[in-house]
Amino acid sequence: MSTTAYVPRKYQQVYTLTTSASFDFERVKASLVTLTGTKDVYYNAQLSPPELILLTDGTVDDTSVQEVASRLGYQFQFKKFAIDQ
Repeated sequence: MSTTAYVPRKYQQVYTLTTSASFDFERVKASLVTLTGTKDVYYNAQLSPPELILLTDGTVDDTSVQEVASRLGYQFQFKKFAIDQ
């Protein structure tokens, strides 16, 4: 089973979580999906450090994501940007 969601023709922005605080995924997801262009958000706690995967239309910039993380008290480190075919 894949831990990465496959959504055709969507951009994936992957972030690692660099926080020691208890992570409230539902609250983070609710905030990130309000960003224009965000389609869905996934969390993978099976990796170390855990990853947050944003599925977007390609218009979501890192600054917006970092502002949401900061506002919620978390730190996200950009890891990679990929296009699903």
